[in-house]
Amino acid sequence: VIYSGLELHIAGHDTDHEIWSHWAHIHIITSVVSLIVGSLHIKAHWNWYNGLVKKGWNRKRKVTISISFLFLILTITGIVLVLFIDGGNSSVGLWHYRLGLIMTALLVIHTISRFPLIIKGLKKKRKDSKKRIVNDEQENKNAA
Repeated sequence: VIYSGLELHIAGHDTDHEIWSHWAHIHIITSVVSLIVGSLHIKAHWNWYNGLVKKGWNRKRKVTISISFLFLILTITGIVLVLFIDGGNSSVGLWHYRLGLIMTALLVIHTISRFPLIIKGLKKKRKDSKKRIVNDEQENKNAA
């Protein structure tokens, strides 16, 4: 989404509408995929959102809350741009672009700050997967 959005913005400065249209289609497709993945991510962490009321907001929470808010705003402005506004150089299109740049910066901060947790989670999944394979092999031997 980030790459296609940047390419779409750059193509908007060109005179060839076909190139702009190409990047617009790619951006819409990748945005739908991002919307699905982002929604699944939010659903997976829904307890965290419920905990905001109890625990309050600290510095790390502000980044995640900002990302969540921008995700919603970018989704709404993207839908408005696709369904109701002709032309990406509209004021809504330019705000969508600017907010997308801010979202990109916050996503980098969010990912970097959680990188150790991501690695830890991946190692745990790998370890659990190996245990499952060993257990399956033992069950197959016992069944034979």
